[in-house]
Amino acid sequence: MSEHLNLRGNPSDAAFLAAVRGVLGFELPLVANTTVSGGGNVAYWLGPDEWLLATKDSAASARVLLHALAGTFCAVTEVGGGNEVLVLAAATAREALAGECPLDLDERAFGPGQCAQTRLAHAAILLRPLESGDMELVVRRSFADHVRQHLSLAHPPEAR
Repeated sequence: MSEHLNLRGNPSDAAFLAAVRGVLGFELPLVANTTVSGGGNVAYWLGPDEWLLATKDSAASARVLLHALAGTFCAVTEVGGGNEVLVLAAATAREALAGECPLDLDERAFGPGQCAQTRLAHAAILLRPLESGDMELVVRRSFADHVRQHLSLAHPPEAR
């Protein structure tokens, strides 16, 4: 299970970028709607100065980041268990999302290394295509059951 941190900072500040790279072991994504991952962590670009970080332990990661970022203009906010991650199987993911999601979900337009904020069943979600073809959805925990139920009603499992 991943926990999440919201990170805000100046992407033009070399000290900020170096401190984050030193903690995460990789560069933050600086291109809109992209992700970078490594060492069990994922960074999602949310805005020009905002990222969502998925880690195994948000409290520990927050402490390490705050220490590394001391003296820089930044904010690290634990959003810990406030989100839930749902993974849709590759075989049905894009079809299940296509009915309501306004994004172009074609693999040529939206593939691994990308992410996008959108809505599904009136809930805000963050989508990330995985290398396997599966689709990861990050949704606020309070909406997760609603989204899960909506997906199962819209695309019920095939009868056997």
